Amino acid sequence: MTTALPQSLTLFAIYAVYFFTFLLAGGGKFKEGKVPEWFTGQFSKTFLARVPGLPVAYWTIATLETLIPILLAVSLVNGEFLAGHETFFLQLAVSVASIVFFILGFGQRLVSDFPGAANS
Repeated sequence: MTTALPQSLTLFAIYAVYFFTFLLAGGGKFKEGKVPEWFTGQFSKTFLARVPGLPVAYWTIATLETLIPILLAVSLVNGEFLAGHETFFLQLAVSVASIVFFILGFGQRLVSDFPGAANS
């Protein structure tokens, strides 16, 4: 058995988990169309309320979350899941996802949501 099939299956799992996780998260934010009250309430006493401002922080997260499935779709179209192909867009998507996870974890720590941050 060659390593191409297990590698392709592993990449498929990465695509599926990241694609649907971030499509639903980012898409839900844009579908709602406004900064939710819980977000404003949770971060209103932090420096984020001043710099960059809560709407900017919220929409930055939403934009990054939406960018990830777009990058994954480009990666799929380019055939990056196939053995021997460059994986530039896949790596970029995973890197952006790591940044989003950092932002979310940082936000939870910032408001002392330690159980939530530990689960991030």
